[in-house]
Amino acid sequence: MENTEKIIDDFFRKRFDIADNYIASRYTKNDRGYYDVEFIKKYITQMSQILDLGCGTGILEEPLSPLVTRIVGVDKYQEFIDKAFKAPNIQYIASSFKDLQLEGKFDLILLFGLTMYLSDEELQDLFIKVANLMKDKSIFIIKNQFGIDEEVIVNNFSDNLQCFYYAKYRKLSDMCKMISDFGFSYDIVDIYPSYVNKYKNTHEYALVLRKEK
Repeated sequence: MENTEKIIDDFFRKRFDIADNYIASRYTKNDRGYYDVEFIKKYITQMSQILDLGCGTGILEEPLSPLVTRIVGVDKYQEFIDKAFKAPNIQYIASSFKDLQLEGKFDLILLFGLTMYLSDEELQDLFIKVANLMKDKSIFIIKNQFGIDEEVIVNNFSDNLQCFYYAKYRKLSDMCKMISDFGFSYDIVDIYPSYVNKYKNTHEYALVLRKEK
């Protein structure tokens, strides 16, 4: 795991100097951000408090901040936070998920495009932390690529990204079992047009989690 952690860390550090915040966070220009925001809007009101885990350069914070009371964006890298969109109702915290300490509860918690970089142990620890930050009716949305028939691991040089790249795209059914084991109910939502999912062995879904009563 130590080697994969270095590959992931090097990958993100190479993105610090990319001027376009969207490309720095999402790697290529696309309209997924529009669909993300439209989907999130279904779960918020003007009074909502949002926690965005792995907020990167704040590309969700900018369109969402006028629509809610408060957003807390968390990212491991201060360099991304320094570039992020700022507003009075947005608070940014530079912290790894392991070291994250937060008080209070959130109406909506987001984890977009990050589970493929987390080990099983890291993801399990995060589930425990998230559950403690949720109200009874809170929503936790995980949006990620998942393996369709099997887990898909990428560990090589990416011609597209022009760097070494590591990602673990868990099989969707395995991810759903882990979610259930940690006491969440969930809905699987296919939020993107078909052209977004260009790979035959993975598919991007939003998993909408609620704490079971």
